[in-house]
Amino acid sequence: MEHERNQTISLTEREGQPWLLLQGVVDIFSAEELYRTALCLLERGESTVVCCQGASYLDTSAVQILLALEEGLREKGKNLHMVGVPAVVAGHLRLAGLDGVFLREQADN
Repeated sequence: MEHERNQTISLTEREGQPWLLLQGVVDIFSAEELYRTALCLLERGESTVVCCQGASYLDTSAVQILLALEEGLREKGKNLHMVGVPAVVAGHLRLAGLDGVFLREQADN
């Protein structure tokens, strides 16, 4: 199976807050880039939004990095908010028991 290379991990600023944008397949092949970005976000120490609107899949390595980012920000009194989570990605997070961590706002709707 050939790896899909159209994923992107990018960091931007919206409304004075960092936004981590995930696109396509975010897996072990992009884990190093995601990890470096997460370290940058932890260094900034600001509440962060992770936008998954363009993500089609997050593998275990991506979820582990996002969990570490969430925990690190929480230790600093900051939050990680996940928005635009496609149904298939949300389903995988629910199966992993992580809906209470990543899908809090969506559960309230």
